Amino acid sequence: MKRVVTSLRETLSVTALEARAVLLVALVFSVGTAATFLETESDLHAHATATRIDEMLDSLKRLDNDTGGRLGTNQHNAESTWATPSKSSATILPRRPINLNTASLAELDALPGVGPATAQAIVAARARSRFTSADDLLDIRGIGEKKFARIRPYVTAP
Repeated sequence: MKRVVTSLRETLSVTALEARAVLLVALVFSVGTAATFLETESDLHAHATATRIDEMLDSLKRLDNDTGGRLGTNQHNAESTWATPSKSSATILPRRPINLNTASLAELDALPGVGPATAQAIVAARARSRFTSADDLLDIRGIGEKKFARIRPYVTAP
């Protein structure tokens, strides 16, 4: 240690105390740099992506529906955070369009104007042939222009 301090004093033309200070700063910098490379990212410190935030909000909505609305006691906060209910207070519209080729029966049933029979008809239609656009819904019995206009903002098909 004394050799390093002496070498620093001679190289930098500084006092012994200043050489120790430079050595301490270099040591702290080296340890900090090494720690950032060795640190593994945990789930607690992972950055929340927009997709992950949407998933968390959706799980809260499902939990609220399962508990009969007892989860969100602050009605004002619940209305400003979650999507607007459709058919009944238990059904909530999707925040972003759902893919007609991969949506579950429950997701389709939650669309405005779509009931269990229409949702089943959509699933049966996609089993025969994948949807190429949302306009393909017009070929399904029970979906006319008006109903399609209400559904359109909530669906997509590649």
